[in-house]
Amino acid sequence: MSPDGKPAVFGGKDGHRIRHPGGGASGDPVVKAGRTPFLAVRTAVLAACAFVLGAPVLAAPLPGGANSLNESYQDWNVICSTGKESTYCGMSQVRNDPKTGKRVLAVELRISQGELNGVLLMPFGLALDKGLSLQADDGDKGPALRFSTCQPFGCIVPIQLDEKLLPRLKSGKTLNVVATASDSGKPITFGLSLNGFSAALARLGDLAS
Repeated sequence: MSPDGKPAVFGGKDGHRIRHPGGGASGDPVVKAGRTPFLAVRTAVLAACAFVLGAPVLAAPLPGGANSLNESYQDWNVICSTGKESTYCGMSQVRNDPKTGKRVLAVELRISQGELNGVLLMPFGLALDKGLSLQADDGDKGPALRFSTCQPFGCIVPIQLDEKLLPRLKSGKTLNVVATASDSGKPITFGLSLNGFSAALARLGDLAS
C-alpha cells in the first residue's frame, strides 16, 4: 500500500509492441535497466503455473509459422513458445518495486477448457493461513483464495476468474490483491494494472481458437 492509502501499482505503460525472437538490435534479449531480468521472472512464473496447473497446450500453430511470440498490450504480455510437440501460451504481468527493481508479484493466466485460470506469484512475508482475495477497483472482495505452496521463487496462489469478476476486470483499472502481513497481521494490498487486459485476453482467445 502506498503512503496515500492507495494500492501500490508498480510499472508503467509500454504500449502495444511485438517483440520478435532475437530481442534488441544486437540480438540480445530486451531487459529494462533497474528491474528484475525478464527471463528470470518469466521462468519463475511459468514454473509456478506448471506446478499448479500443468502446461497450457495450444494445438494450433503460431501465426506465420513462428516458434515463439511475445506481444505487449500496455501492461500485459501475451507470450507463446513452441516445444517438441506443443505450443504454450499465456498472458502475464510482473510488478517490480520501482526503488529496488525486485519483483513484488506476478500473474500468469491461460485459457483452459473455456475458462480463464492461472496463478499469482506472491512475495514472502504474508500470513499464508489467511489466504488472499481479489477485488476489481473499489468493488466487492471475492472469496478467500488459499496459498498452494511456497517455492524459492515465491508463494503460489491458484486463481480462476469467474463470470462475475471477469467483466469488472475488462472495464476496470486495477486488480487489487488483498493479503495479510505476517508480522503485523494487517491487510496489505498489491495492485495489478488492468491497462491492456481486455486486448491481451482477446488475443489469447484468438490464439487458442
